[in-house]
Amino acid sequence: RRLIAYVVPADAAVRPSALDMRARLAETLPAYAVPSLVRVVDDLPLTPNGKVDRTALERRTVQERPEVNAPHREPESDLERAVTGMWCDHLGLEGIGADDDFFELGGHSLLAVALIAELHREFGTEISPISFYLDPTPAGLARSLAQAGAPR
Repeated sequence: RRLIAYVVPADAAVRPSALDMRARLAETLPAYAVPSLVRVVDDLPLTPNGKVDRTALERRTVQERPEVNAPHREPESDLERAVTGMWCDHLGLEGIGADDDFFELGGHSLLAVALIAELHREFGTEISPISFYLDPTPAGLARSLAQAGAPR
């Protein structure tokens, strides 16, 4: 489970930056309360009794790559493509790039451990959590897998 913030801008012409909002929230909130993803939406769907319809909100929110610091780069090697595909499955997102940071995409430590375990099952090589945290990108993990002897 992840904490996702849905934001409706006061001025529809001005779309706030999700990265800037996360950074500002991190200045005032404890780390556990900072949303892992911020989605800017036009409006919040309501139920007949006026409450936010969470199910409808989740359904109409496109699960595409959120705004992150890295420019989008398609995976180039087979290992990068395999790792990126696993990330898409674990994070429930599409369009993840080879240089995207796992934690900026909404990943967290428990999800990282699950991903490391799947990488081990798939490639038969160990990736240490330290390696994951030092370079939490598909390209970084592909390099770590290649160094550990994973088939290319």
